[in-house]
Amino acid sequence: MSERPSNSMPRSVGPFYASLVDRCVEGIIGALGERDVEAILLTGAPARGEATVANLPEGPYSLSDVDLACIARPGSETPELRRRLAAWVSAANEELDSECTGVDASIKTTGSGVYPLIATYEMLRSPAVVWGDSAVLDRLPPVRIEDVPAWDSLVLLHNRTVEQVLMLEALAPSEPCRSHAVTDLRTQLRLAYACGKYLLDSVTALLFLRGNVPLTYAQRADLFERDVLARPESARLLDGVEKVLADIRIWSSFKTTGDLTGLRALRTGEAQPAGAEGGRSDLLTTARSCYLRYAACSGVLWRETLGGVLGVDAHGLSVEDTVALYTRLEKPLKKLGRSFKMLRSPAGRTGLFSASRVAGLATFASPRQLAYLTAVLAYLGLAPGGQTQQLDRLIARVCPFRVRRGFERLPLPQKLAVLAERLQVFHAVVLRGREAAPSR
Repeated sequence: MSERPSNSMPRSVGPFYASLVDRCVEGIIGALGERDVEAILLTGAPARGEATVANLPEGPYSLSDVDLACIARPGSETPELRRRLAAWVSAANEELDSECTGVDASIKTTGSGVYPLIATYEMLRSPAVVWGDSAVLDRLPPVRIEDVPAWDSLVLLHNRTVEQVLMLEALAPSEPCRSHAVTDLRTQLRLAYACGKYLLDSVTALLFLRGNVPLTYAQRADLFERDVLARPESARLLDGVEKVLADIRIWSSFKTTGDLTGLRALRTGEAQPAGAEGGRSDLLTTARSCYLRYAACSGVLWRETLGGVLGVDAHGLSVEDTVALYTRLEKPLKKLGRSFKMLRSPAGRTGLFSASRVAGLATFASPRQLAYLTAVLAYLGLAPGGQTQQLDRLIARVCPFRVRRGFERLPLPQKLAVLAERLQVFHAVVLRGREAAPSR
């Protein structure tokens, strides 16, 4: 290749992440060939100059995925390209596992429209052409921020909440949920960073509801604090997130620097003097501190986002009344149709969902919304001083998963451990579209 693909990326992206992009582009061209690919785009935060690379004793490690969109030439056999690309992605993730959190790539065509979701808006607002003809950008369909539906902000919050619950085994404060200690430094860093992503993307979700989302995370954090929280109508939101405002600033800075010493204040949520122990010395303690602190503010973030989607003030509602709002997220026929479809889907055939639970709740919410709601309640259940009995009862009521006999009588920590395992399958099969073995 006469010119390195990463040369077209923002200058703020460091050489290590740029080398990952170079290797991925060369691998994709080797797998698909040049004839059927018009261009390859780098998308996401790294394309905006926010690639997060940390220097560990084992060497550099990228917390930013390498997300690439391959623009197929007109007339190419896109199903075959997708098959070959999927095989390459699987192999690349194995090869680069020790160097970055993940690689993803997709086949796109310039002639087809795109649905205006947060993901497509973020992808198309600032892609970097890392291979091929840059003129392809002029033919990509535009996505306006005002066309992004409000409900997609709730989807973003829901997805990040599910990911928080998946970390329960490693970060839970009690032994019934935690089965082993995490000693690998990369894994500890990924856990801490996932907590930061929950916080930053919660802010992004709220900004999308207001139709104003700056390009970088640092700009988003600044707008959230100086504008959104300064408004009189945001008094309850401010009260709920005030203790994590410093964390939002720290994580938005870490996005571009990857400087582990900048994370030392996250241990307690308060600034520490220079030279205080922190950074890379105990990332797991930092991750656990963030995990529980963000669980404590998850209720206000949830109410603000859900209320913004439905056009109601949910802050004054009890948890039970807030849960009741989920019946308004979908039309009655949509709920029934999606319930039937989910039970017949690959996820349904694995036995992930309980047919009787799904059927009994079909007029309330679809299985996906029920799974999301279960994750929200589970994360709330980790908040110090939370409403344990009420959450315990609500989880047993809305959980759509097939669970072992006697689940309702389990103490809340053991319930959460069971739900984390079920949500792991939900995340893989429903949200990521991966195959899964039948549930036992």
